[in-house]
Amino acid sequence: MSSAAKVRRASAQDRQRLLDLWLDLVEHHRHLDPRYPRLSGIREVLLGEIARGLERSSCRIWLAELEGEPVGFLFAELEAARPGESAAAWIHELYVARERRRRGIASILVVAADAWFVEIGARRARVRVEPGNRPGLGFWSARGFVEKSRLLERENA
Repeated sequence: MSSAAKVRRASAQDRQRLLDLWLDLVEHHRHLDPRYPRLSGIREVLLGEIARGLERSSCRIWLAELEGEPVGFLFAELEAARPGESAAAWIHELYVARERRRRGIASILVVAADAWFVEIGARRARVRVEPGNRPGLGFWSARGFVEKSRLLERENA
């Protein structure tokens, strides 16, 4: 069997596989930051996002498989251009299962997204990285992403 991951566009048959990976991603974020929100009905919310990603022409979800096993995914979306700006694409989510990291899987998922960005004419790509995710910051920086702004938030009583 090949040890190289295969990346393909996700389909409706992948909903459960994507949900499982996305729930792992949520737990990964909670591990990085215990303040990461706990949402009731998270499964339904994520299934809604998966449906949006699979059904809308402005979205793409890619699934990475290693020896037939789902090991990662990337969710991207074309953002409507603002007046005077070129179109931008968002990478909303990128996740590779913990035991499968450091094998280039995230990189090949990003290559798939980058090819789509060129195809659709997105002149910029954006990604939001949680502040405690130092490996994520390093990953994106190595791919030419630079910090453009910071989002500050507080809880109101």
